[in-house]
Amino acid sequence: MANTIVEMIEQDQNIYLIPPYLDEKTSESLMTIWKNLKLRNHVFLCSSGTSSGTRIKSYALSKDALFANARAVNEFLNVTSNDVWMQSLPSYHVGGLSIIFRTIAANNKRVEWYSKWNPFKFYEFLLSENINYCSIVPTQLYDLVKNKLSSPPGLKGIFVGGDFMSEALANKALQLNWPIIQTFGMTEVCSQLASSYYQNINNGLLDILPVHNVFSDNENFRVFSPCLFTCEITWDGENVSIRNSDPEGFIIPDEIFLSDTKLRPLGRKGSEVKIKGRLYNFLDLKNRVDQFLINENIKEYIELTLVSDEREGAKLNILVLRSINLSECDILKGINNYLPKPLQLKKVEYIDKFNRTALGKIKL
Repeated sequence: MANTIVEMIEQDQNIYLIPPYLDEKTSESLMTIWKNLKLRNHVFLCSSGTSSGTRIKSYALSKDALFANARAVNEFLNVTSNDVWMQSLPSYHVGGLSIIFRTIAANNKRVEWYSKWNPFKFYEFLLSENINYCSIVPTQLYDLVKNKLSSPPGLKGIFVGGDFMSEALANKALQLNWPIIQTFGMTEVCSQLASSYYQNINNGLLDILPVHNVFSDNENFRVFSPCLFTCEITWDGENVSIRNSDPEGFIIPDEIFLSDTKLRPLGRKGSEVKIKGRLYNFLDLKNRVDQFLINENIKEYIELTLVSDEREGAKLNILVLRSINLSECDILKGINNYLPKPLQLKKVEYIDKFNRTALGKIKL
């Protein structure tokens, strides 16, 4: 499949990337919708949150836009033609697709790794294939850190994105010499918007790739860029909604802090929540709790979530796997030590397993 995609990228034709988990009827309908747009030299793919039987959001991304983002990332990394990339995300995800475009743009070797996740096998693969750049999600980084696996000497950069990465986790990884690159990306800009090597980050500010212009627009922030999507296609099974890219720039759906050519991600709009009459940033609360979870090597068993509450507007919830070898009392004591007093928790919710997306995010 990958060779076919490479050949199609280099030819003047569209590429339609249907995720394999969509049923046949949905796939056929989606293909019809995409083809009826009559665009040329585009790649069509679904957003990462798409699942069969739900409202489907997809994008038409021009190959020119994808190459513009790819070249910007390569310039940020000072990539040479001798560098080797590992692709671990499927091509129907923008994170995997973007690596194909980067390797074509810089004439790099690309090696695929789609095996079931195992930190030791992953590590062996990095060594055996002399990988220089790859991408993982925070849950995978945690597994590498927990098993005290040090970075292979040939690895130049490992992108960590797709979900929240705490300071505690990043610092543990740095101690093991992993060359972490923290990223902030969106499908709407064909992958990365801002990236920085973690050791160079001050106050959480990431470098905006020079190809993008991010600016304030009253209460919103917009990005103007040659990497912007052509159109967003939303389909609920009956009705189709088409939104073309705004020539004045795309409104960033996340909360950010902008400082000249740098930005600090603050989470999706709504991450600033009022609980018991006070305003808190949910990512800040997760960052605090992660210190306890990582120090105790139990992060894979526990997730801090936010749920709506009729009386308080929102409240914190702790999801805990039943297989954990720690009492509820010890869990609550440890977590509450890192939470503000008004948010002290009194109980946990036990579950059998976490439902996660392909990027490791919790499905609630």
